[in-house]
This record gives sequence, C-alpha cells and structure tokens, in this order.
Amino acid sequence: MLTRWSTLVVFLFLLNQLQAQTADEKFYVVVGAFKVKQNAINLTNKLHNSNEQATWKLNTNRQLYYVYIFESDESKKAYAKALYTRLNTSYKDTWVFKGKFETELPTQTEQEPIVIQEKISKEMDTLVQQANNQLKETLAKPKGKPFRFVFRNISNAELVNGKVVLLENTKAIEQEIYNSNEIVYLETPNNKSKSYFIVTQAPGYIEESFQLDFLQPVKSGGKIDSTGVFVFELNLEKVKLGDYIEFHHLSFFNNTAIFKPESQAELDGLAEMLKDNPKYKIAIHAHCNGKGRRDIVSRGMSVDFFMPHADNHKEHGSAKRLTELMGEAVKDYLITQGIEGNRIKVKPEGAIFMIYPQNNSRADKNNRIEIEVTRGK
Repeated sequence: MLTRWSTLVVFLFLLNQLQAQTADEKFYVVVGAFKVKQNAINLTNKLHNSNEQATWKLNTNRQLYYVYIFESDESKKAYAKALYTRLNTSYKDTWVFKGKFETELPTQTEQEPIVIQEKISKEMDTLVQQANNQLKETLAKPKGKPFRFVFRNISNAELVNGKVVLLENTKAIEQEIYNSNEIVYLETPNNKSKSYFIVTQAPGYIEESFQLDFLQPVKSGGKIDSTGVFVFELNLEKVKLGDYIEFHHLSFFNNTAIFKPESQAELDGLAEMLKDNPKYKIAIHAHCNGKGRRDIVSRGMSVDFFMPHADNHKEHGSAKRLTELMGEAVKDYLITQGIEGNRIKVKPEGAIFMIYPQNNSRADKNNRIEIEVTRGK
C-alpha cells in the first residue's frame, strides 16, 4: 500500500495536471476531420484561398486531424459561429469541439526520473505491472468477425464521421450502434437469413442502407484487407438543407417542453447568431414522437428552462399541442436572451415527420426542433 505521503504527492500531481488541461481547453468550430494529415492541410489551404481563416490540428484522443475556422473561450460564441456556418456555407455538418489540440503526434522524450522514496518507486512498479496485466486481459480478441464500415463523402472521397446502425431486420426495434471508420466485432445474427440490415447515420448526409450477409460478407460488397478485416466503403451524399439549421444537442425530457441541460449551449448559440444578424427572422418547426394523446409537462410558473420543477404545468393533450409547447419554449428562451418576439414564429408539426418508428430504440430523436431562417432585408 502507498503511504499517506506518497498518496498526497500523486494526488497533487494529478490535480495540477487536470487544472492545466482544463485551462487549455477552448471551444473550436470544426468543419472537417481527417485521418490523413495531408487532407486536413488541403482543406485548410482551400479555405485560405476563399479568404477564410482556418487551422488544422491533431485531436490526439481520436487520432484525427481537425480543421477549424474559429476558437473561443465562450461556448455561445462558438455555437453561434457553427450555426451560421451550417446555414451559409456548404459545411452543413460543422460542429463544436471542446478540448485542446496538439499540432503533431506526441514524441517520446527522455526525462530524468523523479525519485521520492525507494519504497514508493517499488510500489508504483507493482501498480504499473497490475495495470499492464489488466490491459492485456482487456485487449483479448473479441468474439465474432471484424468489420470496418468506412463513410466517405461521395463528392471528394473524404472520410465522414458518423454511426453504423445494425438491425436484424427492417422492422426490428432493438439495434446496435457503432462508430464509423473503426473496427467492430460482430457475432452471428439470430435470424434465419444470418444477415444484418445496415443503416448509416452521419450529420448532414443522406441516410443509406443495405443488407449484410454475415456468412459471406464479400457477396454484400465487402472486401477483406491484409489484416483479415471485412471493409465496406459507403459513399454518402450531403443533404440539401437550404435555409434550415440542424441541431445536434437540443433535446427535451420525454413528453415535456422542458429542455435537457445539454441543450443550453446550442440555444445560446442560436441567440448569439440572431443578435449578430438582426435582419434574420426564424420559424421554429417542432416535432415529437408518436401521434397519440398524452400527459404533457411544460414550464408553467417555473423560471428554469432546463430542469423539471414543482411549478411546472401539467395537462393532457395531443401530439400537436406538445410540439406547440416545445416551440414556444424555444421562443420564450430566445426572448429572455434579448431576441425580439416578432422575429420568431412557432410551427407545431406534431408527429407527421418522425425520423424513426415510434417504438424504435432511437425514437427519442423524433422529439426535435428545426429552425427555418428567413433573411430579412
């Protein structure tokens, strides 16, 4: 066991590292991410040629080179820039990254050892050995066959980050979700055809789907690489959003017009964008999951937009009524941020434009807000 003294030393060191890391973190508006550094450089140069400020840096956690066009210590300014970029440029899948970057892969350098006590050194060696043994167990080969589903932009062959959704049939409620461009191990599906139904999900891109023959993946369009991984190259086409803004993190508690806390950053960004562009007017299109009537909770007398409260109002109403309250919640919040109410219209859509079946495991995504922007004169 470590002594109290050595434990304190380790704790203070880790605390200092955490504080330093947090201090370095900023909000970055990212327009592209690449595994190949040269692709990041090419996009950066392209943006420079269009008189756009752009920088590429390495996200060491994901081993991807990010190209970003804006950085700030304030989240609302970053989200405002991201929303404006999605609205006014071809970079419809722009997002905000919070963290810090390295310009290159970190290199190993020799450092002089710091000796506290010989006893501490031996104890740390034991802990390191135990950690290594646990890591070896964790890295044991998973069950199943290895697959990699590679998403590419059909117009320029650049890698696209997204999700791969696996279902055992087209009507299945349960599904598994994996990251694109990464190796995943899949086990034999529990159906007669021994196949999976594959669906792509990538922000700003049209959804694609196909049937994967698990026993003979090559017949479904896959190729085997030199390491024995079945690779599927999927070319995705960008959606034409026009003057609509797609939100990534704006969501509500179930059957309520109360935002989940993580929604505030994008709402603040929208307010900031409207302040920066005073001629813009918007229509709030609100959607929900399911057409049936239900018990609905709205803000009522509470001043808190982001958490349920005893002062919330409860009623029994239709899907359209729920979406009316959701849209009004967005409008009310924007007004509290200084946006004039006459610049905002609410259009409750009910459940007529659901993205997923009502009982699908991702059906909560049907509860969403879309912003239509009208450029005033």
